[in-house]
Amino acid sequence: MAAIRITRVAVRLLILPAVVALHACREPLRMQIAGRGKPARVRAESPRSRDGVVDTMPAGVAVAELFTSEGCSSCPAADALFNSYAGITVANRDHLYLLAFHVDYWNRLGWRDRFSDAAYSERQRWYAGILGLEGIYTPQLVVNGSTECVGSDAGRVRALLHDARQSVRVPLIADARASISPRHDTVEVRYRVEPRSLQPDGPRELVINCAIVERGLRSNVASGENEGRRLVHENVVRAFVHTAVEARTRLDSVLQSVVLPSDVMPEHASVILYAQQLSTGRILDAMEVPIADPGRTH
Repeated sequence: MAAIRITRVAVRLLILPAVVALHACREPLRMQIAGRGKPARVRAESPRSRDGVVDTMPAGVAVAELFTSEGCSSCPAADALFNSYAGITVANRDHLYLLAFHVDYWNRLGWRDRFSDAAYSERQRWYAGILGLEGIYTPQLVVNGSTECVGSDAGRVRALLHDARQSVRVPLIADARASISPRHDTVEVRYRVEPRSLQPDGPRELVINCAIVERGLRSNVASGENEGRRLVHENVVRAFVHTAVEARTRLDSVLQSVVLPSDVMPEHASVILYAQQLSTGRILDAMEVPIADPGRTH
């Protein structure tokens, strides 16, 4: 029986060179390093067995990661579309998991996004490398780590989410639960990793991402491109940690301690766990659980 305890797991993934894309909001020119032209077109993968993974479950999962910013005038439309999906209750989302990562590279334009983090910008650059894109931009939606589109393109977003849910789930994460510490400064996340659905010659390393997302957030923007607007946000990533695990090692007890920002309201938050291949970015499994408060009286 294998067990693992993880505290303060590093957030940082692979940092890739960033270049400017030619649609939506472009990343500041000071971050341009190399490359020209539009991002390469990326097609959604077929739901067949690939990358050493046995496709065993008929019901797929769709993990949608929106890269957005309060400082980008193109983002409110994408936020509204994203919020419309997040407004559906977890029980009725049909294996749809939503995470809004607020990037920091627009903070220089007059408004600092209080939800932004440099690590989320780096995650977006990592995806640019995985997907073969020539740059990063906002608003960008990445679905299941394997395809992307402009986050405000309602038709394209709908198609990608539909295709993802028609694919298959590789069951890896089980018995997940989360609870807040007595001091309300840490969330303890427990789960099991069961790799029985992976082929012997499949991927050797997976990463288990653990995100705390918060709902019902609002900001009155006082400057920058969205000056004067009241922005509403759902499923904002407030904390994000990950750890690499041996793909074929069963872990019967995993404990992650995630530091909770002081302004997060646990009753409006939940934990999303999702398993991802490091080599391809493909997301194999996901699960969302509420944050329990053992000390709360009813």
